[in-house]
Amino acid sequence: MSANQRIRKLRGLTSLKDFAEKLGVTSGAVSNIESGGKNLSIKMAKKISALYNVSVDWLYNGDTEPKVSEIPNEGLKEPLVDYELMSKYIHVLEENSRLKDQLLDKQKRQNEKTKNIKDISNLA
Repeated sequence: MSANQRIRKLRGLTSLKDFAEKLGVTSGAVSNIESGGKNLSIKMAKKISALYNVSVDWLYNGDTEPKVSEIPNEGLKEPLVDYELMSKYIHVLEENSRLKDQLLDKQKRQNEKTKNIKDISNLA
């Protein structure tokens, strides 16, 4: 497997545009690298290494398993946080909390109804 194939594998289902934006380059630049039309620069390899936690050596040579990169996140234009994903996660947590509160309220009303029925049956 060549460096361009390893980059394509790392990109996975991420769109070319999104992948390029994370790296601070154009989608055409990534496309050229993936297609083999352009060689992978060390600067680009460092960015990919930092984003995907793989070693630069693995990107170029691929003869070892990907290893966590020891290269700092220097030169990246944005933090390594997926804010869209984090926002969705927070939304799910908020929705979960809201549903839990609704369930507890419903359970409380049901307990009150049950108590009232028991009180009425004790009177009879």
